[in-house]
Amino acid sequence: MENMSSSLHTPGLSPNPNSKQVRDRVRVFLYSIADYVANRVIAGDAPAELVEAAIRAFQYKLETQRRLCGDPSDLPVSCLTNIIRVAGSGYRKPGKYDVVLTKVIDYMFSKTALASATDFIIPAKTEFCVNMPETGGIICGKPDLLVYNLRNRTVHIVEQKTAPMFDDYSLFVRRAAIRLAMYSWLFNEYYSGGIDWLKAYIVIIYYHTSVNLQARTEVIPLFIRLSNNIRDLMIDAYNALISKGLVTVDECRLAKVIYGEYADCGDGGTVLISAPKKIEVNWKANTLFFKKWRRVKRGGSTPGNEVTAKDGVSTGVARQ
Repeated sequence: MENMSSSLHTPGLSPNPNSKQVRDRVRVFLYSIADYVANRVIAGDAPAELVEAAIRAFQYKLETQRRLCGDPSDLPVSCLTNIIRVAGSGYRKPGKYDVVLTKVIDYMFSKTALASATDFIIPAKTEFCVNMPETGGIICGKPDLLVYNLRNRTVHIVEQKTAPMFDDYSLFVRRAAIRLAMYSWLFNEYYSGGIDWLKAYIVIIYYHTSVNLQARTEVIPLFIRLSNNIRDLMIDAYNALISKGLVTVDECRLAKVIYGEYADCGDGGTVLISAPKKIEVNWKANTLFFKKWRRVKRGGSTPGNEVTAKDGVSTGVARQ
């Protein structure tokens, strides 16, 4: 595949984090930004210019989507994920208030993060585009953040989601994982491959207004296997976009998008995962991705005392 030019290219930084970390500094940084934004929102301290920008975005949403997705030869990842539906996940269509508030929170997170670099954590905005012959055009990834950890010389992609609910935000986490997988695959292609696993982060700021406005945060680390399963989903989504159709992703396909050849589907819809030991950081996130999942050895047998089957969908991920 042909790599297109990017607005940010810093040679010498490895995007494949193999070094062991006693403390996840990137996660701590992202929590600090998310908590700061959540506290400002609860206090009603949202900048007027961001509220106005969110209202304009709501008013021109359809026009903007037509402009971005109208040229099949040059598409952003968002156009592909917009026509992907996650099977088994109910979703309440948000009203104008939720849409505007969600956009305000998204703007605040991005603006605050970009202004909060530390000695070792450098957040940035970038875009990486790849020519995909299977689609006959260019697909571009523009993640919410690209975070450089200068201490460990690693790069991480961040997807931030705002969820207007407390009871079950697993749909938002699943959709974020799909988008992160596409960004990660494009990132790998742009940098000429060579990455097996890329550690990314999902930031969730979720709120409800049943009595008064309340907000909470989660930062979920996620290792993603950069496999052809991601490319295949992008091609299917592209074809569905052209034909004005939809792509439905069930839990089995979601597992393969995240874990590649390390995922399989067992009896009764149980997802079987045989990923390497360093991917244990994903186990808590799996309770949001899959109703039932189990860690297995390569070849299918279950390790002693390592069965991790989850019945039902968890509504939160505990901090480490």
